Amino acid sequence: MSVRSHICIISFFAVFLIVYFPYETYYFDAVIDLSGEDTRDYDEHIRNMCVRYTLDFRLVRAIIKAESNFSRNAVSARGAMGLMQLMPRTAEEMGVRHPFDPEENIRGGTRYLKELSRRFRNNLPLALAAYNAGPETVRRYSGIPPCRETRHYLKKVMKFYSGYRKEPRL
Repeated sequence: MSVRSHICIISFFAVFLIVYFPYETYYFDAVIDLSGEDTRDYDEHIRNMCVRYTLDFRLVRAIIKAESNFSRNAVSARGAMGLMQLMPRTAEEMGVRHPFDPEENIRGGTRYLKELSRRFRNNLPLALAAYNAGPETVRRYSGIPPCRETRHYLKKVMKFYSGYRKEPRL
């Protein structure tokens, strides 16, 4: 069966779920990587930045999986770019000039995550919520914002993080 056939079947299944089931009963995880890129290609950059910013390698990997599914050219509907989905202003603040360059993007994303972690006193759920919704939104709500997208993002990252923590080779 060709890749095109697989995509057609997956698309049909996705439309079927969307039409026949309410959003609250399911959510999709981006598990299909048709880019042909080996996700391990970025491990060296991730490890280097995790050492530099004293972050857990598996956590950063989980964030990248949730944000872009390891697609270096990913662009969100809101304009977030690259592996760690940096918004243009955040990329600029973190000194990232080429957000689609994996090394720069990972450097900027890990630096930003470390800053958020410090700001929220190493409270992982708050730091992750701030990474997704912005630190001012987390401050405004004095905690995790009640929006569905951010809560879904937290679950997704923690699911991937838990999975990576179980893998002995990471």
